[in-house]
Amino acid sequence: MNSDNYIEEYKQFQKYLRTGSVSFKFILKVIGQFPSELLVSFFRNLSGPIGMRLRFYIYKLKLGGLGDGSLFDIGVNLVGVKNLYIGKKSWIDSYVCISAYLGTIQIGDNCHVGSHVVMGSREPIIIGNRVGIGAGAKIYSNTEKIQNDKFLAGPMIPEDLKGFFSKKVVIEDDVLIGANAVILPGVTIGRGSVIGANSIITESVEPWSVVIERGKKIYHRPPLSDNTIEKFNHVN
Repeated sequence: MNSDNYIEEYKQFQKYLRTGSVSFKFILKVIGQFPSELLVSFFRNLSGPIGMRLRFYIYKLKLGGLGDGSLFDIGVNLVGVKNLYIGKKSWIDSYVCISAYLGTIQIGDNCHVGSHVVMGSREPIIIGNRVGIGAGAKIYSNTEKIQNDKFLAGPMIPEDLKGFFSKKVVIEDDVLIGANAVILPGVTIGRGSVIGANSIITESVEPWSVVIERGKKIYHRPPLSDNTIEKFNHVN
């Protein structure tokens, strides 16, 4: 499905929560898209270099933008593809789930998104160049938040009755995010920072910092020299 269809699906789901029904017209539309969705599902799980190459050509047509040389491993699930922009020579590893149908997601050049990473956007998620995201990490620009007279009970509550907090997430160039880390809305992770495995980041991080334990800063790492950056740009 394209982004418009996912937005319609979202609206129909909200209607279902209130009335217990969806429009017959929408059901027919979904049925009509079944053959193409089945074909995409086949290519999504085709292993090896042939599968990777075919997925590149498919997503080149579907994504909002896709740079040359990027790789998509098996089982990648992309939702709201017209709101997703990926630069050149980036690798989206196996079983990554990226949901961009309510907000844009941008991933820069030479990035690696590790296996089983989850990203969900309502506000933009912007990821710079040469960013490494460890397996199982989660990045959200929307989460539930305690508010007066609002439910906190997940997707089976109509959205206008839930407490939400949505704010842009920015991950600058040369950041490393450890396995199973969680990045929450409103966070900016400064250039060159390292986020330890299993960390929960709720506040912005200064450039060239190493942090663990809910954003506690441990020390600064030395910035990359201009000479090192020049060498990378020369080979890239």
